[in-house]
Amino acid sequence: MDTNQNPVNLQEENLEPISPKSKITTGLLALFLGCIGVDQFYLGKVGAGIGSICITLACILAGMAFSGIIGIIGIVTGGIALILAPLAGFCGIPAGIWPLIRAIKAFMGKAKDKSGARIVN
Repeated sequence: MDTNQNPVNLQEENLEPISPKSKITTGLLALFLGCIGVDQFYLGKVGAGIGSICITLACILAGMAFSGIIGIIGIVTGGIALILAPLAGFCGIPAGIWPLIRAIKAFMGKAKDKSGARIVN
């Protein structure tokens, strides 16, 4: 064994930085307020938080537009197209799936803050 190598120092070099943020807090914020990016703001990821807000607003507007189009078609066709009205709810899926994935990652200790440090506490 080489005397210049210190196993303790080698181990310290391989450790990931750990964030002081709480994984429970991050997970709960993602689960309940993730569609408006509160969990991303908590982790210091302002751009991702604003992106979450934009995606949610786009999904809401797309759902409203889809509902309006179906309503107009329904009026014109005598209500036949109103069968498709529940499909407008599918426009909200992207706004709900990503926060759920972020919550699962946080609860599993796989989430990272702005500096790249893992959230494990």
